[in-house]
Amino acid sequence: MKEAQETGEHEKQRAFLIGVRDGKISKGEAASLADELAELANTLELEVAEQEIVHVREHNAKYGMGSGKLRSWRKKPKTLKLTAWFLTRT
Repeated sequence: MKEAQETGEHEKQRAFLIGVRDGKISKGEAASLADELAELANTLELEVAEQEIVHVREHNAKYGMGSGKLRSWRKKPKTLKLTAWFLTRT
C-alpha cells in the first residue's frame, strides 16, 4: 500500500450491495432500484464486488431480514476483500 501511495495509485474500495425486498414491490422495480444503488456506488468510485436482492417474508426488526441470511454472509468481507456493505430496503 505504501508503494501505491507514493505513485499516486490506490486500491479501489470494494462493496457488497444488498437490496431487501418485501411483497410490496415487484421484482422489476427492485432490480431497477438495485441498478440505481450500483450507479451510486460507481459514482463514489467503489468497485461492486457482489450485489444481491433478498426477498423477505418475515421481517427481523433489527436487520429487516432473517438472521439466517445474515449468517450466510458472515464470511463475505474476507472472501470478497470488502471495505463496505450497503444495505437498502427496496
